[in-house]
Amino acid sequence: MKKNMEKHMNKQKNFSLLEILDLAQKIEDKGERFYRSAAAKFPKHKKFLLAMANQEKGHKTFFKDIKHNVQSSEDEWVNDPDGVIKSHLDAIAAGLIFDTESYLDDYSSDDIEEVMDAAIDREEETILFFRETKKLLKGKKDIETIEDLINEEMSHIEWINEQRKNLPQQHPLL
Repeated sequence: MKKNMEKHMNKQKNFSLLEILDLAQKIEDKGERFYRSAAAKFPKHKKFLLAMANQEKGHKTFFKDIKHNVQSSEDEWVNDPDGVIKSHLDAIAAGLIFDTESYLDDYSSDDIEEVMDAAIDREEETILFFRETKKLLKGKKDIETIEDLINEEMSHIEWINEQRKNLPQQHPLL
């Protein structure tokens, strides 16, 4: 029992890339729910918003696959004796990124440009989250993994901007 308690205490004092990948999956899950809820609220933009939801779902799978292949050693863990850093990251992931209910309640746009801007804002918040977590990591492979996550999110923004270029014409996803 003492060993289990020590193991639990050590787990509370440290976190690693694995916990960040767990949070990343939660963020993508919330993103998918956000876009599906938005699609229901804004039927005029349903195709675009469902395409966004499917991309979030794909990101979640991508991040899950990365986590499956990650080997994190104790020397790469971030020391967090009071759990403050982990709690802060949890709070950011839980509320600030894709807070579906409050965001959609305040949002009533029928303008696809505004919907795209909102989507980009959400993606940029996710990128900021990853950049901040990258600063905390020590291992080169861990940092490279976070850079892969950032690149994946950046590709999402590029996709949105590519869709925006097609707006003056009949847009296939609108």
